[in-house]
Amino acid sequence: MVGVNYCWNCSLPDMPIVIDCLGDSGKAKAPHPLTMRLEQDLPENTACLMDCEAVDILKRFQERMVAFSIKPPVSFDRGLEYALSNRLYDNPQTVKQILEPLKQHDVSDGELCMIANFHLESVDEVLALVPSLKTKKSKLIVPLENVLAELAKLRRAT
Repeated sequence: MVGVNYCWNCSLPDMPIVIDCLGDSGKAKAPHPLTMRLEQDLPENTACLMDCEAVDILKRFQERMVAFSIKPPVSFDRGLEYALSNRLYDNPQTVKQILEPLKQHDVSDGELCMIANFHLESVDEVLALVPSLKTKKSKLIVPLENVLAELAKLRRAT
């Protein structure tokens, strides 16, 4: 399963930048132990976003470009099209509420985004996609099962 996580660069005023967190950033990266947090691989002032959050940001950015009569580059349109076609949910706030119980178990925002951006059906799939959670497996099994069940209900409702 291949996917893209989006990051929003908070360092630029009023102009979010969307980058591919799983792609090649141009830097050689050393292998990391399983306990490595996803956020440690990101540049400063960035945060991982769920695909549905990225769609909202890209749409707002597109509206600004239209308002200022700026023609978006083809790459922007393709990025928005990709995000629209790959998002699993329409309402980021609902997804955040569903994922909130995992924060009580020290699951990071980046790890939550990974869970939200993929159609995961089992705890084993989550642990395979986010290996840093394996060290917390014993305390995460029940909360992950609950979150996955709620996300599945939300996918069926949309």
